[in-house]
Amino acid sequence: MEAVAFNPEVQLSHDARAQLAHTMATPGFILVNKIMRAEVDKFIIRLIKVDETDENAVLASHRLSKAAAMFYQLVIDRLNSEVQQFMYEATEPSKPSDPTAGLIDLGESAPDIPDTDLLAGLEINEQLMEEELNSE
Repeated sequence: MEAVAFNPEVQLSHDARAQLAHTMATPGFILVNKIMRAEVDKFIIRLIKVDETDENAVLASHRLSKAAAMFYQLVIDRLNSEVQQFMYEATEPSKPSDPTAGLIDLGESAPDIPDTDLLAGLEINEQLMEEELNSE
């Protein structure tokens, strides 16, 4: 049996988020959510029914109902956040793909030639053209 360690920062994988999204979409989760909310409401009802003359009981009941409501809200917010993260990852655009990749073989690409070399080559060609024109 795996030892239980204190770990307040649980990081879910993409697959775990997918399972969570699936679980939250099932009718079973809707029932579990209704039950959790009903249990939180019971804390609030106990707060309403507490003897108002006993300040300690009122304060304790208020703290318990507030803690229960906060816990429920934090759990629901975390579940919704994880599902939203899953949905974002699922719709996140991937790298654009080249549909012609592997279809056309253009051979090796020309080596990179610095611009100065290209200009020098043009000057030589212009000189050759002038020489040809003068020789005629």
